[in-house]
Parts: sequence; structure tokens; C-alpha cells
Amino acid sequence: MAKYLIALHDIGLHRGYLSYLKDFFARHGYTVICPDLLGFGQTTQHNRGDIANFHDYTKEVAEISREIRRTDGEARIFLWGESLGGTVALMYALDYPKCATGVVAVNPILSTQLGVSKIRQVQLDMIASVAPEKRIDLPFLLQDLTDDEKVAGVIASDEMVCSSVTGRFWFALSKACVFLWTDASRMGVPFLLQYSTGSHLVSESALEHFFSTAPVALKQKQVVEGPVFLSLSQKREEYFQKAFSFFELCEAQTK
Repeated sequence: MAKYLIALHDIGLHRGYLSYLKDFFARHGYTVICPDLLGFGQTTQHNRGDIANFHDYTKEVAEISREIRRTDGEARIFLWGESLGGTVALMYALDYPKCATGVVAVNPILSTQLGVSKIRQVQLDMIASVAPEKRIDLPFLLQDLTDDEKVAGVIASDEMVCSSVTGRFWFALSKACVFLWTDASRMGVPFLLQYSTGSHLVSESALEHFFSTAPVALKQKQVVEGPVFLSLSQKREEYFQKAFSFFELCEAQTK
């Protein structure tokens, strides 16, 4: 039975940074599809980092899934997402609970704290409300979120990398976090949460809330030492192997 993996990239980056993941899962028999999320990569030439509603992301993934089903009605479809992609993957599982066999969310954004102070948080929320087109710099350098110096250099010089988002995007992210926080009790798709310890970008309390609230029988979490962008870590294959093993467990459960 054919297996497909829809892989969703990190915030600010694009599908080009999923080549390591794509190669790994292709070796294990998966057809891997890596779209550019709306507002990033080649989806826009001007207003990068801009979206009004995160459910537009899940609709995008749903269309990819439908296209797979048109070709192979018996296909197993899995989702993998990191950072922003992890948030979207979990939202997709809630919006379309019968469409995925399993989900791996790596350092998903479940809180808009992202290491900023409470005062800055209030400022960002105000900007999002009154100036939706104003640019908001990400509170971190994307190249600092990997331990691979070569990859960090590529990110730093990549003109398609987006280091800021609009106020509209920030407001949409806030609503997405609330959605996941309040609707976790509807989670019916097996999932694995992989997250880095000690990172100010990952809210462990939000992750724990989602994990403890989700009622699905098959759920796992893996706390790892490593950078926020685990897919760009020098130890990336270890994390990919854990995701692969989880997907195999999901598939066995459906047989």
C-alpha cells in the first residue's frame, strides 16, 4: 500500500529546507510532498509572511490530500511539520480528522510567547489589531536555530527566507494557538510531539497541555536535546528515525 508524507516547513523558511527529510523518507518507501506554505517561498513575490487565517493552510493541505486520493484511494497519508508546519499539521488533524493516518509535529508553535516579554507581547497584539500590514520582525535569527553551520550560512544568504511577518499573520497565529489550545480535546489522529528542551521559542507548558488534553489513544512525545530546527540539525537522522518508527506504528494500528 502506497505511503505519502506531506511535509510542512518551518516559519520563515520554504520547502527547499526539507531536502534532508525528503531523502530520508524516500529511502523508506514514502512519496514525499513538500509544499511552500502560503506567504512563504514561491507562493508570494511581495508580501511574504502574510496570511489572514491559518485554516487557509489546512485547506491547502486538504487539497493535496484530495489529489493523492484521486490517484490512489487506498493510500496512507502522513503529516510531518516543524515549527509553523507543526502547528498547521495539528490544525489539519483537527479540521480533517479522517484524512491522515498519523502526524508528527516538531516544535510546533502553540503559544505566541516566542521568547518575548509580556510588554512586547502586548505591543505585538496591538500592532496586529490596528496595523495588519505593518511588518513585525521575528524575535530571533532563523540561522541561529540550527547547529549546522553550513545550513546556517545558506539561510543567512537566502533571499527567499522571510525574517518578518505582518501584523495580520501575527493575529492569525494567535487565533491558531487559541484554536489548538481549546480544541485539543477533539484530537482523533495519532500524533507524536518532538520538542527541544530549554528553548525560549518552545512553550513546554502549551505542549504538555495539548498532549494531556488530546484523547486519542496513540500519542507520544519525545523530549530531545538539540536546536529548534531539528530537521536542520547535525543529528537530524535520529529525529527522522523516531518519526518513521511512529508512522510505522500508526500504520500497524490501522490494519
